[in-house]
This record gives sequence, structure tokens and C-alpha cells, in this order.
Amino acid sequence: MTKYHNYSEEHKKATIVAFFKSNMSKTDFINENHLVNSTFYSWLNKYKVEVKKELNLSEADVANVLNSTSHQVYTSEQKYKIVQETSSMNEVELGQYCLDHNLRESQIRRWAENCKTANEGTDYRSKYEIEHNQYKEAQKVIHDLNAAMKEKEKELERMKDALAEYAVRETTLKKFQAIFAQEKEVQ
Repeated sequence: MTKYHNYSEEHKKATIVAFFKSNMSKTDFINENHLVNSTFYSWLNKYKVEVKKELNLSEADVANVLNSTSHQVYTSEQKYKIVQETSSMNEVELGQYCLDHNLRESQIRRWAENCKTANEGTDYRSKYEIEHNQYKEAQKVIHDLNAAMKEKEKELERMKDALAEYAVRETTLKKFQAIFAQEKEVQ
């Protein structure tokens, strides 16, 4: 008899986070955690984008994790530290560093290039101006909505007054009709 487990969404996501943080192949991770292949792969497909953002992984990192038989996932800070450590090394030292840390020179070069170009096209002043302009636009929209709401409130008050006036007229008309009806009966 097969026993089905009903895992929470948090557990499923935490399992995928644990996989990305582990240094294990998918097969090893599945076996060690006693998971069914289809269950693991459905969780992986569902949560890999979220986990990628949460762990600050690049597309290349995700591909390395998913396509390798074993892997090590590095955070941005770890990559930056490795780039700093290796920036002054010659080819021989860099090669030895890569062997010692199970890295490839091409990885480190790519990380170094990403570090160099990380701030290209960013101008904090222009970001501030953009945010300030967006704030001003939002304020204008709020002002326009408030003005429209006040106009609608005035219109509502006019309609209430008109309704009250109509009710008074109807009441007065009914009273006059009742008075005239009584006078006709008396005559």
C-alpha cells in the first residue's frame, strides 16, 4: 500500500532551496532525501525561479546546478570575494587556486567581468529623478482623484437636496389632495 504525503508549499520550496545549496547531484539528493523522482522534478519546476531569486543565482549558475553531476552554488558575495582573491594571481597561482577550490578559470573570468560591468548604465541621480518624477505623477493622480471625488460628493449632495425637495413636494401635494377631497365631500 502506497502512502501519499501532503507536503506544505513551504516544505516543497525549502527542499528545492536545500538542493541548490547542497553539493549533490539531483540523483544523490533525491536518494538521500527519499523523494520520488517525479515529485522532486515537479517541485523543482515549480520553485526554481523563486529559489533563483532568493539565492541570487544567475541563469548560468542554475544551469550549472541542473546540468552537473555535482555542483557548488556561490552567492554574489562569494563570487566577489573569489574575484578579489584571484585578481592579483598569475596563471600558475590561478590554476592551483582553481584546482584547490574545484573551480574553472573561465568561471572566475566571467565573474570578474560581471563585477566590472555590474554598474554600467546606472546613474543614481537619474534613478532619483525617475523616482521623483514617478512620485510627482502619482501625487498628480491622487490630486485629480481627490478633485473628482469632491465633485462627485457635491453632485451627491445636490441629488440628496433634489430628492428631499421632491419628497416635500410629494408630501405637500398629497396633503392638498386630501384637503381638497375633504372639501368636495363637505360640499
